[in-house]
Amino acid sequence: MWRTLASLIGFACFATVLAEGIAIGYLAYAGRLSAEAMKAVVSGKLPESQIVAAEATAPPPTTAEAEAARTLQTLELNARADNLRLLKDLLTKEADRLSKDRSAYEQSRKDFESELELVRTRAVDEATEQARLVVKALPPREAITYLLALDEPGALRIVKGLPERTVAKILQEFAAGTDEERQRGRTLFEAIAAAQPEADLTDAAKAALPSSAPSGSDG
Repeated sequence: MWRTLASLIGFACFATVLAEGIAIGYLAYAGRLSAEAMKAVVSGKLPESQIVAAEATAPPPTTAEAEAARTLQTLELNARADNLRLLKDLLTKEADRLSKDRSAYEQSRKDFESELELVRTRAVDEATEQARLVVKALPPREAITYLLALDEPGALRIVKGLPERTVAKILQEFAAGTDEERQRGRTLFEAIAAAQPEADLTDAAKAALPSSAPSGSDG
């Protein structure tokens, strides 16, 4: 960015110096170059006396002078056009570079988020397996006490990975307990029978798919 700004300033200075050089060349060609004229060129403003004198006493320009003036003007316009094209190219290149940098940043952010999700999933799976081993080693009565402390998705995630014998004992213990325990046992059994939460994930994936376009035409 700083390099582009430096280039812009450099081209602006070059255009200013070129314009002053063209003006001085024209004054020298017309025989009007003086210290006062040089100061006026540098300041960008002709002195009032020279303007009045030029309007009052200047003879009509000859064909050669008119041609030289047109040539100098053409050269100045061409120089400005070249500078503008160079500036446009610089700005276009800078815009392309910024666009590539942004694309690279977005890709890096997506990769980082994907890596974080993988780490999170791995950590959840490891924690779930560890909790499953603990529940498996406990007597059914103590096991349901810990399962009741979890929310329903968490308890289901642990119970679904247990051996069928262990699951059956835990459900029996739920059925023999309080109303809350019986309700939790029924909820767990219904979720297992309905293949939850995998069924919900499958249904969500199907719903996200674009619907197929109707084929054929009536008649």
